[in-house]
This record gives sequence, structure tokens and C-alpha cells, in this order.
Amino acid sequence: MPPSRHLSPLPAALAQLPDAPRLYLRLEVFVKQELVPTSKPDASLASRIFNEIESIGTAVTQAQIARQNAQSNTIPPSGPGSQPSLGYDILDAHYDSLKYERRYLSIVYYQIARLGYFSPNEVQKSIDWLAANPNDATMSYILAATLAAFDSAEPHSFPGKVRKNLATDKGTITYMKRQLAPNTYWKEPGLKATILLKWTLFMAET
Repeated sequence: MPPSRHLSPLPAALAQLPDAPRLYLRLEVFVKQELVPTSKPDASLASRIFNEIESIGTAVTQAQIARQNAQSNTIPPSGPGSQPSLGYDILDAHYDSLKYERRYLSIVYYQIARLGYFSPNEVQKSIDWLAANPNDATMSYILAATLAAFDSAEPHSFPGKVRKNLATDKGTITYMKRQLAPNTYWKEPGLKATILLKWTLFMAET
């Protein structure tokens, strides 16, 4: 089971309210320390969710092909060692389930970005993915997450400090200059222009 299957950053968001219950404050500490270790980007919750989104995308494609080639009814095994042939209704339900799971994980990915838990690693992964997958079903979620990572935040808050580090990270600045350069190819130039505009505003405000 993916580590993010039943997790949501909502308690971390509620913990930022002035009258937040003590439970939400303790959950926020847990999320920061255990679930989203931004100092170890490859092991962060956001990175694991992103990898799962990509993995399920492959499964969705395979499920779609199986659904298109399915028979009307499920055929049980004819004997020992034989395999059943799943009917269209079962394969269609499986296809819809995978799409739902991928969409849900994409929403969680956006929430993590909005709360300020994106490291330079997640930003770069998202932008590389957007440059190559403009027509993917989850493109709007990944785009929203990337833009949210560049939102302004109160400077002394945790999201504000993360965004400050992002704006001053030399590796990120070098990467953004290269990826948003006029001669860098994107399949959808409109996405590149959108990211460039948001990044420019982010650097001007931070």
C-alpha cells in the first residue's frame, strides 16, 4: 500500500489557525518531523506520492488497453493452471478505481505544496514532468501544485521559511534559468510561460 493512501495534510493546515486545537498542533509536528522530511527530499512524502502518481499512470494505461480488448463476460478458469478471463465490467471498474486513486494522490500532492512542504527536488520533478506531459489527465493538479509552491507566505511561518530557502537555493535558481530559457523545448509552450510568470513574481516578492 502506498504510504500516502489514507493521509491528508488537512490537520497541518488547521494547525495554522489562531485557535487550533492541541491535537492539530501535535499532528503538525508529526507531519513535519516524520512524514515530510524536506531535508531528505528523496524520502519525503511528496516525492513518494509523485512516484506513485507516475506508477499508477502506467497502470491506468495498461488497464485501459485491457478494458478495450475485454470480452463482455468474465470466463472462469477451465481447469488447473488455466487463467480466468475478466469481463468488461470488472476491468472497467478496475480502470475507474485506478483513475480515482491517481486523482486523489494528485490532490494530496497539491495540498503538500500549498502548505509549503515542497523542497527543490519536488519543484524540479514537477516542472520536468510538466514539460514532457502536458496532455496527462493529472496535468492540472501537478501544475497547481507547482504554482502553489511559489505562493507568497508570512516570512516567519514554516511555509515562509521553506519558500525563502527555495528562492535562495543556488541549484534551484540554476535549474529554473536552464529549464525556462527561450531555447529549452516544452511540448506545451503555454505551460512554460505560466511557470515563468509565476517564478518571476515569486522571486520578486521573496
